[in-house]
Amino acid sequence: MSFRRCFGLIVLCLCVRVTWLSAQDAPVGGRDQQLQEAFLRFPLLSQATNSDGQPAFQQLAAMDPVVIDGTNYYGFRFTVPARQNAEDFVWAFIQRPNLISWYIVPETGTMDGFVEYCHVPRTTYLGTEGLRPLGAKRLIVQGLSGDSLKDGGTYLIWWSARGNPRPVSLVFTFATLGPDRLNKIRPMEKVLGLVRAPKQ
Repeated sequence: MSFRRCFGLIVLCLCVRVTWLSAQDAPVGGRDQQLQEAFLRFPLLSQATNSDGQPAFQQLAAMDPVVIDGTNYYGFRFTVPARQNAEDFVWAFIQRPNLISWYIVPETGTMDGFVEYCHVPRTTYLGTEGLRPLGAKRLIVQGLSGDSLKDGGTYLIWWSARGNPRPVSLVFTFATLGPDRLNKIRPMEKVLGLVRAPKQ
C-alpha cells in the first residue's frame, strides 16, 4: 500500500490507497461470485438518521459468516436511492479486531470499488464510546464515487475477519463531494455528522 498522511488539528489521520487481495483471500473472481450467490444471507440496511436528520450510527448484529475457502465473510447490503446528481457514497465503521480486508460487490456483474480510506482513532469524535466492537481503537472513514453506483441497485459491503462473529457499528450516507473531496477526512466527517472532541 502507499500511504498519504493528512494532519488534522487533533490527531494524525492516515489515508491509504487500497490494495485488497491478500494471501488469506480467495481469488477475486471466485470470491465475488460466491458472495453474490450468498447475497441474501447478508442483512439489508437502510440509512439511519438522528432527530436532527443527520446520519446516525447503527449496529450490525453478529451474523453467521459466509465461509469461502476457509475465510469468514461478514457484511451488509444497501440499496441506492434515487439521487439527483449521482451523489457519492460515504461511510464509516469501527474497525473490528482481526480484520483482514473489506470491499464492495454489486448484486450482479462487476463494478469499480473503493480506492482509498482514512483511519482515525475513535476517540477523535464525540459519542463513540458505546460503538461496537467495544474497546476497538480505530474508525475507518471511506467514500466511493457516486458514478460507481446505480440508482435502485443493491450492493454488498463485505469484510473478512478471523475469530468469532461480533456486532459492528457503522454509518453511511449519500452526499456530493466530488473527486477533490472524496476520501478527504474533513469533508467526509462533516457529511457523516462526526463531531470532533475538544482538545484536552
